[in-house]
Amino acid sequence: MGLSMASIFLVFTGTSIARTPFIAAAMFGATSLYGYTTKRDLSQFGSFLIMGLIGVVIASLVNIFLASSTLQFVVSIVGILVFIGLTAWDTQSIKSSTPRISMRNRSRSSPCSAHDAHPIETSIIQL
Repeated sequence: MGLSMASIFLVFTGTSIARTPFIAAAMFGATSLYGYTTKRDLSQFGSFLIMGLIGVVIASLVNIFLASSTLQFVVSIVGILVFIGLTAWDTQSIKSSTPRISMRNRSRSSPCSAHDAHPIETSIIQL
């Protein structure tokens, strides 16, 4: 782990290394807030976003052999857009699947599990 971290510190400045987690957290927070508060139904985009994710993975694998900087840039931009969409979509799907708490009956019919948070955790890591 030390060798991989040393190469990162050699290539990038300390300022850019320190800013990156905060930028990723801000992007995740804004996208998740949008997915939680929007009235628009994002469920129709789910299958397209999954196909986009598969396309990003395939293009990344192809770019290993081509070593094209243009393809790498395009894959990076498309990957960011796909993961922004997946974060909003996952947040909305978790919100809609979570049972509502009634003011009269404060018990939940089925508690929200940690399994629901897994797609969101994956989006945080990818961003």
